[in-house]
Amino acid sequence: MRKSDQLSTEVSDTIVFNNNTVVKKAPLLKEHKYIFLETTDESLIGEITKILYKNGLFFILDRDVAGRLFVFDRNGKFIYNIDSKGKGFGEYVYPNDFDVDAEGKVYIQDVQSRKIVVFKDQTAVEEIKIEVPFMEFSLSDRKNQIFLYKTFKNGSLDFIFNEYDYSNREFTDRQINADKVLNDLSIPFSSAFSLFHSKSSLNFQKRFTPDIYSYDFLAHKFKKRLFIDTDLFPKQEFIEKVRLNRELLKTEISHKFIRDITSIYETEDFLFFNMYLNTGTIKALVNKKDKKEYYYRDLAEGVLTNTVIYGTCENNFISAYANFTDKKGFDSTLDAMQMNVEEKSRLQNIASGDNPILVLLTYENKQ
Repeated sequence: MRKSDQLSTEVSDTIVFNNNTVVKKAPLLKEHKYIFLETTDESLIGEITKILYKNGLFFILDRDVAGRLFVFDRNGKFIYNIDSKGKGFGEYVYPNDFDVDAEGKVYIQDVQSRKIVVFKDQTAVEEIKIEVPFMEFSLSDRKNQIFLYKTFKNGSLDFIFNEYDYSNREFTDRQINADKVLNDLSIPFSSAFSLFHSKSSLNFQKRFTPDIYSYDFLAHKFKKRLFIDTDLFPKQEFIEKVRLNRELLKTEISHKFIRDITSIYETEDFLFFNMYLNTGTIKALVNKKDKKEYYYRDLAEGVLTNTVIYGTCENNFISAYANFTDKKGFDSTLDAMQMNVEEKSRLQNIASGDNPILVLLTYENKQ
């Protein structure tokens, strides 16, 4: 097994975040597209937890309301759902996370029974038993290997990033010992997940630090990918004081610090970050070429969307809009927005009980 202390301290790149949190105008869009998800009894989504776009399909997990995973095609047509609640073979109690392989098989984590159930379409074909508790996972391109994010031992976080051989039930690599003081603190719910896929890598932040780590699928290498240069992260001397007195995290000075980067999504041109402070969140879109950052409150002007990025689809970021319950208020919102007549007309036809719409956002490279 490879040791975590073999990790190189070299950083591939540095991003400088502006050290003030002045909210700027939303970044410019090159184009956008609405995808209206078909609404049927079998496809009804209560709350979006996670979205993956794989093999030309949208896989959408509703973890907390429906307890199902829904599959739609590129145009929003409903294909099928996976609803397998229970305690037997091929069933799950709480579908916490999922991934999809190149063949289209869906892997769903049951956080309570420490297993991953593998589905081909709607049929369970395999169960992967994981002996240690873990928060999230990702598939590997190596046979019988899987990545486990934040594993636990004796009720506390143990390692942050792990490569696990489930055929032999053993770890083949463990990276970054968990900081027991900092990681045992409450984890924010401003994002459902903290392990993020890009086209060829997995990325995550080490808590309370400006370090972004990455596993490169092509090179089969784990590295420190980014260093975020900003005063918004706490200094080391403050962290050392927190180790002695956690109450310091409730003081006014700690409210200015980034505790967690709760979203990291990537397209060819941009990196998106959602950063959690005690007083709220900061969103930043970083141009990968000029390294300029754009803080903002809204994802786009003149486009109906919420302020959440769920993933990427080709070279687009995926957002969504789901609040159609107040139909009168929804129509008033449309009237106040600048959009073409055809687009507005189609949106006005949405009923209060309809499924969310996905919004694909392509940002302009020249801001």
